Amino acid sequence: MTRLRVLVCHRNRLYRESIACALQGHPQVHRARATQRLEDADGWHVQVVLVDLELPERRGLTLAREARTRFPQCRVLMTGCGELESDVIACIEAGASGLVPRGTSLEALIDSLVAVAQGKAICSPEVIGLLFSRLRGHAEYRDGGGSGGLIRLTPRELEILELIDGGSSNKEIAKALGIRLQTVKNHVHNVLEKLDLQRRDQAARFARAHGLLTSHRRPAVALRRAAGCET
Repeated sequence: MTRLRVLVCHRNRLYRESIACALQGHPQVHRARATQRLEDADGWHVQVVLVDLELPERRGLTLAREARTRFPQCRVLMTGCGELESDVIACIEAGASGLVPRGTSLEALIDSLVAVAQGKAICSPEVIGLLFSRLRGHAEYRDGGGSGGLIRLTPRELEILELIDGGSSNKEIAKALGIRLQTVKNHVHNVLEKLDLQRRDQAARFARAHGLLTSHRRPAVALRRAAGCET
């Protein structure tokens, strides 16, 4: 196949230039260009845009969408991906053609770039498992007569909405569920985006109004005690 033209887009200059330099020396890469802004590459024939998911404020998802609009012929490969279902779905919905996990080697990254440029979808076996589970959930919900618009919320997102409805903060939820604070924030961000809402309390009210929350939620004070936030 034709040697690749890769655009590495990241706000950190050292990161993007280091990746571009490493790619530039590979025989399967014709040119790797580093940029902070996609518009700087206007007029350049981009085959693959490399975007990092873990940019602040979910900027990576925004860049993925912008890349697909600005360079319709390109493919987007997302780096820094974990196995959080909401993140996987968000990346795919943003237009990513492939997902590579944290800690990927340079050779594995090159292989993924080549595969994505050839029109293949790239993700780990764990991510494939998540997608199968998601599709099964859609089928089960559809067969049960549920609303297609509400199934997009994952069980973990619903669990977090339940706790938000009980008056718990993101920090309290993180402690109670044994997950990172940033992970909770990511879940909340995804929920708001899916429901097209602006605030977490609006999302909780929406979920309760549509019967998505259980009727016997734990009171906020009990959650705080369980999380060790209150004696």
